[in-house]
Amino acid sequence: MKIHKTLIFALSLSAVSDARLSETFPVYHMVLSEFNINQEYINNWQFKQFAERNEGDARATYRKAVSQAHLIVPTIKTKLIENGMSPMFLYQCLVESAFDPNAISKSKAIGLWQFKPKAAHDEKLVMNYQVDERYDPIRSTEAAIGYLTRLNKKFHNKWYLAAMAYNWGPTNMEKALKRAGTTDLNVLMDERKGFVRKETRDYINKILLFSMIGENYLYNHKDTYGRMMPDSSDDRLVKVEVKNGEQLSRIAKILGMDLYTLKRANLHFRQGVVHNRYAKVNIPVSKQRLFYDRYRVR
Repeated sequence: MKIHKTLIFALSLSAVSDARLSETFPVYHMVLSEFNINQEYINNWQFKQFAERNEGDARATYRKAVSQAHLIVPTIKTKLIENGMSPMFLYQCLVESAFDPNAISKSKAIGLWQFKPKAAHDEKLVMNYQVDERYDPIRSTEAAIGYLTRLNKKFHNKWYLAAMAYNWGPTNMEKALKRAGTTDLNVLMDERKGFVRKETRDYINKILLFSMIGENYLYNHKDTYGRMMPDSSDDRLVKVEVKNGEQLSRIAKILGMDLYTLKRANLHFRQGVVHNRYAKVNIPVSKQRLFYDRYRVR
């Protein structure tokens, strides 16, 4: 009898917690839809547990990352929209690098989208002693979009599988699907069955949690975190052609820009000198007209 009562109490507590999660994040249905996930996943006990344990830290990470991403976020959002992808994939970048173009992981993955050398080579990113386009906010985002798009086609047009394969690799994801015999995320995420490694389970859950935090203001006016996020209409980065061998310091002076800000947008030039076959520099779109007024390539 005591065991029976305990079980009933545990089940009722779980139901209350599930209800609170959907009530805390009424945006959940939109987020899950954008990633092609069944709406019932909001009631997945492991996801609920993950969200409850990590919401506080996730909000702190979100706030810090967004505060340093005023040019980065609109650039990523614009590229996603231009390529017909959900702006929600912005939050995958947040998980990858916290919007830091200079991010380097323990495994030597680099940049906003954390490309390792082989993956970068496959996506035709330039890497040499003068230039490393993994650090380039525009080129790395274009490469990530291309890779994710191909993964989506490979994995049954289910974006959540594409995101998981981005983290774990397509071969590992294929093996997991074969073992599970289904693409159902509830089954794949069951830690007791072990179809998917913990790192990748946490990875997709982080993307979903950050997405709900960032978009929740649309449905809950009291949750203002999403209002911190720059919009695609805000100042973003664009590429402009310059002379080969041009100094970033000179361009910053011409544009009346802080050199640190310009360098942060162009970390792919290893020595602050423009060396690549295209000789293009990232500048804020708000400075584009001024650039063409003041700068002559030839």
